[in-house]
Amino acid sequence: MTTSDYAKIFSTIAEESDNYTLTGTSNSIVAARVSYVFNWTGPSMMIDTACSSSLVAVHLACQALRSGECDMAIAGGVNSLMTPDIFIQLSKAGMISPTGKCQAFSENADGYARGEGCGIIILKPLEQALKDNDPIWGTIVTAVNHDGQTVTPITAPSPQQQESLLDIVFDRYRINPESVDYIEAHGTGTKAGDPVEVTALGKFFQKDTNSKQRLIGSVKTNIGHLESGAGVAGLIKVLLMHKHREIVPSLHFDKPRL
Repeated sequence: MTTSDYAKIFSTIAEESDNYTLTGTSNSIVAARVSYVFNWTGPSMMIDTACSSSLVAVHLACQALRSGECDMAIAGGVNSLMTPDIFIQLSKAGMISPTGKCQAFSENADGYARGEGCGIIILKPLEQALKDNDPIWGTIVTAVNHDGQTVTPITAPSPQQQESLLDIVFDRYRINPESVDYIEAHGTGTKAGDPVEVTALGKFFQKDTNSKQRLIGSVKTNIGHLESGAGVAGLIKVLLMHKHREIVPSLHFDKPRL
């Protein structure tokens, strides 16, 4: 979770505040409230790393499982659009699309379109899931890094660090790049982000001597950019495609941005 649209609504009607306002509008208690309702007693936290929030939540959930802090984890992200504030800020920053479309990897890409929704996944160690006879939609490995000062300004994406993260994941978990057929990308439809992401992916996979054609897509073209919930939306899309053995096409693509 990243934005605070719901809390902002209450900030304009202070006279209606009561003893529940603080716990009802504070981001810090969102995850704790879910744990309280379901009587879960493991680690419970709200993650805010902007557009990567839900994927970082999944990463931390995997770490909690590996460390034995819990034997099942629930992670995901949510985004609700209730106030115009961030639309205005993003417009002034040139990040949001005036056409209202995420045109990922397209020459016509002009920014991203905000979307809202919620995505949640349940995680267990594979051995335990098999023992419990759970339906298994996929297995997952994760890693996280940061750009540091490899690029400026702070909002710019780093091709060096994106490629480095791929190196970490594939080396650490001994994954053969040749086994990858499809890549669900961040693919926001911004002129700054898309070329960097595609370049990093290209450089990484070109290291493979048995390089092959791979497909790339972005769920943001279908449902918009869910911001804090964007990562888990892409993950769920891949799981659904794998389950149904069908690759869903991205929308709003004319010709590639060169």
